[in-house]
Amino acid sequence: MSSIPITQRVAVLEQYGKPLVIVEDETIPEATPGSIVVKVLATPLSRYARTAFDGTIPAQCPPPRSALCPVPKNSREGDLVHVEPVVTARDDPNVFIMQGHVKGPPGDKTDRLAEGEFRDGALQQYQRVPLENAYRIDEKLIGELDIDLINLVSISTFSPAAGAIFESAKLKVCDTIIIGPSGGSFGGNAIELALAVGANVVALGRNAELLQAMEQILKSSWLSTVLMTGDVDADAAAILAATPCGGGADVFNDWSPGGVTVAPFLPSAICALKPGGRIVVSGGAYGFLEVPYISMVFNRLSVEGSFMCNRDSMIGLIHMIESGQLDISTGSGTQVRKFGLHEIDKAIAITEETTRWRSHTVSPLRKSPPPLQTTPLSYTPLKQNEIRLVNLQAGPPSTPVTLTTETTPLSSAGYTALSYVWGSPSDTLAIYVDNHVFHATRNLHSALQHIRLFLKPSQIIPLWIDAISINQADTVERSQQVSHMREIYTSADLVLTWLGPDLALGLMYLRELGDHALPVSRNRKEAPKLLPIHVKDRYTTIRETVRVFQSTYWNRVWTVQEYTAPTDLGVFLSGTAWIDRTAFLPATMIYTQALHWLRDGLRRRGADASFVDATLPRVKKVVHDLKMSYARMAASNESDGSSDATKAAFASEKIHQVESRHREIPTARRFNLISLLLRVRDLQATDPRDRIYAPLNLLDQSPTKEPIIPVDYSLTVRQLYTSVAKCLLEDEDYWPLSILEICRFGSSDLPSWVPDWQVLLRKVLSRDVTTGEQIVCASKGYPVDTRPRKVLDETRLQITAVQVDVVIQAWEAFDALSVPRNKSYPTYTLKNPGERYATGNKTVLEAFHGLAGIEPRSEDGEEVEIYRQEDWHRNPGMMGRFNRRRLIRTESGLVGLAPAEAVQGDKVWLVPGANMFYILRPV
Repeated sequence: MSSIPITQRVAVLEQYGKPLVIVEDETIPEATPGSIVVKVLATPLSRYARTAFDGTIPAQCPPPRSALCPVPKNSREGDLVHVEPVVTARDDPNVFIMQGHVKGPPGDKTDRLAEGEFRDGALQQYQRVPLENAYRIDEKLIGELDIDLINLVSISTFSPAAGAIFESAKLKVCDTIIIGPSGGSFGGNAIELALAVGANVVALGRNAELLQAMEQILKSSWLSTVLMTGDVDADAAAILAATPCGGGADVFNDWSPGGVTVAPFLPSAICALKPGGRIVVSGGAYGFLEVPYISMVFNRLSVEGSFMCNRDSMIGLIHMIESGQLDISTGSGTQVRKFGLHEIDKAIAITEETTRWRSHTVSPLRKSPPPLQTTPLSYTPLKQNEIRLVNLQAGPPSTPVTLTTETTPLSSAGYTALSYVWGSPSDTLAIYVDNHVFHATRNLHSALQHIRLFLKPSQIIPLWIDAISINQADTVERSQQVSHMREIYTSADLVLTWLGPDLALGLMYLRELGDHALPVSRNRKEAPKLLPIHVKDRYTTIRETVRVFQSTYWNRVWTVQEYTAPTDLGVFLSGTAWIDRTAFLPATMIYTQALHWLRDGLRRRGADASFVDATLPRVKKVVHDLKMSYARMAASNESDGSSDATKAAFASEKIHQVESRHREIPTARRFNLISLLLRVRDLQATDPRDRIYAPLNLLDQSPTKEPIIPVDYSLTVRQLYTSVAKCLLEDEDYWPLSILEICRFGSSDLPSWVPDWQVLLRKVLSRDVTTGEQIVCASKGYPVDTRPRKVLDETRLQITAVQVDVVIQAWEAFDALSVPRNKSYPTYTLKNPGERYATGNKTVLEAFHGLAGIEPRSEDGEEVEIYRQEDWHRNPGMMGRFNRRRLIRTESGLVGLAPAEAVQGDKVWLVPGANMFYILRPV
């Protein structure tokens, strides 16, 4: 290995009973035939480490100071490996030592092995080990399962259990095994392995709290626990009752610890074994087994000792971890206490006191870095047009995420902009930024861990990450940087979108669809079509892909301006799976076809297709937002030309139509402030002010012009929302008085004429929010001599208006959460079947139906239902029009939709120049 230094840091045992001595310049061992040198990332400390170092453990190895094994074909420099500490003589499998701890059976061969080249343990930075003792671990799979590499020390405590469960007990699915004592690492791990195999487990222990904690963590219906009392007969009856149907167990696995002379649970457990049962002893008790002789004979019971495990069992154990069948991830409850090599004595003492199941003491074996600062990260103020980059350093997943910061002019910076969802601010993990502890949210930590998997060992990648690159505690800097967010993302070399750690299968499927869609788009004008290979026998994959569109990423207001930034290079990433942004929209549109295909197939078989019905709106929403991305790229490329990738993405007919449609609409209408505010109104934001500031970054405006709404986090929500309302009211060219249509009466914090962007607004009916085209105009033909509105102060708006009608009837308000469930549909009493409407050449019923946008139909009788349940199913747009509104009838015989807050007696007013009639009440 060319990167290995000449010397290393080691802990040396010079004499039994003396403290370990730290040596800084010990020569690093060289690989010999049949061995390899590994860099030790971490090594676990056993409970009996002190006895190994003070010479009191039986069969002690000397103080640390044949046939060749072929090199495995898949072994290569840089592989992540687990090293098994039990070294077996190659010419005699019965001769073995445990490196740095104990010798096996006494004899000259054992002594020679203990004095040989593999005698030194793992308390060193580089260790020489037999090649056959190294087991390769798939680092990619480990990363996808969110397993911190430091947790892989669990393998060392699982390996004795693997020998007992796989080899001696020969445990099978549905077997029943009694395991005890279960509170230590080895007994607890044996329980986990047995459950993973699919066996019924009865766990024995004397600590009720530990048994209860085990039940809560493992949450397995196949696990029963028995609190042992010391009464052999009573305990035997309790164990037997805990086995399935009281039928007894196939195996008893004993883990009596060192320091005891008997196996305390053995007499009771034997009584609960079935005929032909097996007793496997795996612990460290130094006394003798006392067994009921005649019971052993009559019931044909066997006893077998188990020590560690063979190679096949170790490979199977690692595969169980890599597949997720055995969970040692960061969320599994495994606790790891880490100590530097200089703290080895402290680590040994703590291990003796606190060794329990899922509790490990680890020495990372690295030179201590400079002391970490626990004070908040110190930020250097940014100059005008500067940004702060964070440089992510490469490193294995077991090492902390380490970053350094630098400031640079935005105009000359080269970097990757990270787009992600912060996640819960209370769920954080420590990373190191400029040698300070920084509490990153779990989602950001996961993103950085996975990005490191793509880096070469010495590589550093500059990133822009809002949580770190912006001093969030500095209101002035936060305001200044947020105002440049559009430029930051459009100037990035790459926009990397992190969707989360566990969507890899769905993202790989979308990439497959995208790989099909883009070549088709380049060569043809028609939209790419779904192929049989994309759906045949792919039910699980299609359903798993749903999770991509259920990600919280799509629900946040800030992410829209990030993933729709008009840059040519963008990637969506989950785990280690990725898809290019130019392929994502075509892939998503084909995936929509796959969902329709799946729904049709399920319905033909009479199966439930409700999950498809629930998924399609989510997917269509993402498609809608992605189309805005293409529109922004189209607008950006009108002047500077588009890249080949962008042209290819636009080549499909549907996407081409999107681009053409948007180009026909003036830019001021495409990305007008109120249009954008309405587009993102259903997205989430932790800070209510970001509901304004995020859409501002979607506006097409010259950087030399004054911003429409300056970003200022010193403003309160009330001040900002009022300022936005005043700005929109002063817009003479676009949507005059538009905000009055979306206000919701009754907010205690805001004036009634100021929209509250924290609540979901009513759908705009007077305009097409995409194009800005006028649909209705209540004041058409009414002369406007003067401006009909004036903001008097922060709370009052003066409007010129004419009363035109009074509400005399108001039906029940509609709400999307209750329609059509539990909703009584409005009825109307006709004077006669063909009762004419007050205006126009149509009937009253035709007027009602036209208001809702549904097909007219004839009705019999005087009392008729205005709408029916099938209307909601046939006319999806009806829900949006009616949501949080109610039907009204006025004194003059007109019918209409009014805000849900309208009541009988409200007065209807006409405001000159306005699109809608308004209900105004005196204060």
